Amino acid sequence: FPTRRSSDLTGLSWSLRGEHTRFESDPGLTSQTNGERSLLVARMAQRWQTPGWFIEPRLQLHASRYQLDTALADGRRSVTRGVPTASLDSGLVFERPASFFGRSFTQTLEPRAFFTWTPWRDQSALPNYDSAAKDFNFSSIYTENVFSGNDRISDTRGLTVGVSSRLLDPVNGSEVLRLGLAQRYLLRDQNVVLPAQSCASSDAAGCSPVTNRLSDVLLGARVQWDPRWSFDANVQYSPQDRESVRTTLSGRYTPSNYRVLSASYRLQRGTSEQFDVGWQWPLADLFGQAPRDLGAGRGMGADQWYSVGRINYSVPDRKIV
Repeated sequence: FPTRRSSDLTGLSWSLRGEHTRFESDPGLTSQTNGERSLLVARMAQRWQTPGWFIEPRLQLHASRYQLDTALADGRRSVTRGVPTASLDSGLVFERPASFFGRSFTQTLEPRAFFTWTPWRDQSALPNYDSAAKDFNFSSIYTENVFSGNDRISDTRGLTVGVSSRLLDPVNGSEVLRLGLAQRYLLRDQNVVLPAQSCASSDAAGCSPVTNRLSDVLLGARVQWDPRWSFDANVQYSPQDRESVRTTLSGRYTPSNYRVLSASYRLQRGTSEQFDVGWQWPLADLFGQAPRDLGAGRGMGADQWYSVGRINYSVPDRKIV
């Protein structure tokens, strides 16, 4: 069911999602048992917001039932799990007029605090059909569950604190510059992990309990001084090792609708180093033609062809992957 909003309380929303799935895999590829999973996720949130602040408490109940083809070690073929989650998201927004390089802006300062509490539930006997560790970034650090999918719900009990500052064009409100910083503090160890068959190595993300109270620090920057050009930089820094764990640098060129060139460099220390190039471009440009631009989302008229591509190159392997 889609999210519903109450007419009595401004900002109150709730949602109810149900799902039933049959999972089957090749026995030669995995030792995981086949089975069925029934899922019900209920969420409720209340948001209070003004131009200068917001606060949003949320409640969630994640309930699932597994019916397995092969019995577990304890003889069970039917397993149920219910995991409640409470979270509180809040932030402040300060603004002031500013001027840099002869250009006027509205500058913001936006501190944010996100608290989440999910109790531990033993999920070690459950199969893993669709869960994986999320990338550690500015989106995932402000979420309740560190895993994607529905087979693992992390016992995350912690506080994320961050701050960002933006430069906005006072005329059209477009974002010209964004700087961000965030870190999570765990109140208790995070003990829910992915099963061994889902992990290439024991030290991979989500494969071992998290005992460090302070997470890595996230640093991010985005610049779009000209509407056609944008540049992003993100660094995951480990205070314990005093070095960057992951670095991503990317650029994007969009001269007009349906014309995009992008390039990025990604380094995950000790794991991977890659270059990535992507594009979308009308083929008519290559033949000296000038197709009509009917506007964003409306294409360039009938009988137009576009090229779309992406190339990913691994530096350690010296090959396109």
